[in-house]
Amino acid sequence: RLRAPYQGETFTLDASADPETKPYIQSVKLNGQTYPQNWISFHSIRAGGKLQFTLGRKPNKSWGAAPQDAPPSLSETQP
Repeated sequence: RLRAPYQGETFTLDASADPETKPYIQSVKLNGQTYPQNWISFHSIRAGGKLQFTLGRKPNKSWGAAPQDAPPSLSETQP
């Protein structure tokens, strides 16, 4: 739960079992929906929900690798 001065709902992070031997992200779901991005906005965290990580023994090099999955640049002009 976020604390003052931020207002928001409960946000939970969950990972599959045995992260010591399965340290690599295979896929992610946000509130039960596939989440391909390798970042999350504060707005999404503040809205509350659950971020679930499925982990594996080897890297999934395609997860979060598409150009549209990268975080926005802070140097880009905002409308």
